[in-house]
Amino acid sequence: MAFLISLLAQNLRRKRKEKNISMKELGEKSDLSVAQISKLENGKADPSVSALMRLASGLTVSVA
Repeated sequence: MAFLISLLAQNLRRKRKEKNISMKELGEKSDLSVAQISKLENGKADPSVSALMRLASGLTVSVA
């Protein structure tokens, strides 16, 4: 499970940076706090399915 969280964290940060979106902007687009996004990007939190869907929408990528 820790491996999957780490992989998710890396992919989330990479996609956000590729799209040149700040954590604040992503938070506004996904209705998540900057603190929550930071925890997810650092592998310190397990995302809910709802959070994953909102992040994907905010980054305009698929959840897969």
